[in-house]
Amino acid sequence: MYLFFCLSLPQVIPLIGEYLLFIMIFVTFSIIVTVFVINVHHRSSATYHPMAPWVKTLFLQRLPRLLCMRGHTDRYHSSDIAISSHELKPCKGIGKKRAPGQQRRPLGGKEEENQAWLSMLEKATHSVRYISHHIRKEHFSREVVQDWKFVAQVLDRIFLWAFLTVSILGTVLIFTPALQMYLSSS
Repeated sequence: MYLFFCLSLPQVIPLIGEYLLFIMIFVTFSIIVTVFVINVHHRSSATYHPMAPWVKTLFLQRLPRLLCMRGHTDRYHSSDIAISSHELKPCKGIGKKRAPGQQRRPLGGKEEENQAWLSMLEKATHSVRYISHHIRKEHFSREVVQDWKFVAQVLDRIFLWAFLTVSILGTVLIFTPALQMYLSSS
């Protein structure tokens, strides 16, 4: 009886089984690709993922035009803007120390007031430079994050079209033989 049962089983996978297997493999690849795209989306300068020049050229300039995408800035048409490493240097006159044994010369009331104003202005200038440097650095970090997010959008669009194409072609290729058999038997 068992032998009869084994011989009566079909030697091919049923059509619905083929389709479900195709869908399961398809969903597995979809999850892997989604994890990859999310990883790219959350990259930044803080995660130590510098963007290679070819990635900038391909994913920020060429592929978006090819995929009819818009929304990213056109700042890459000019030369690359990188943060300069200006070190904050103390200005002249602030914190100057006198040599040992050097006497402080008496200043007149007007000169002392001018010296106080000059010292205060130099401190303010130093503070403004520090704030400016910090803002430039923050702006550069924000641009890096936005660039990686846009690369993730481009990758997502590419994978959308790839998965759509594979889904349609796979469905057609799986159901075409069954449709031909049905039409030929009628």
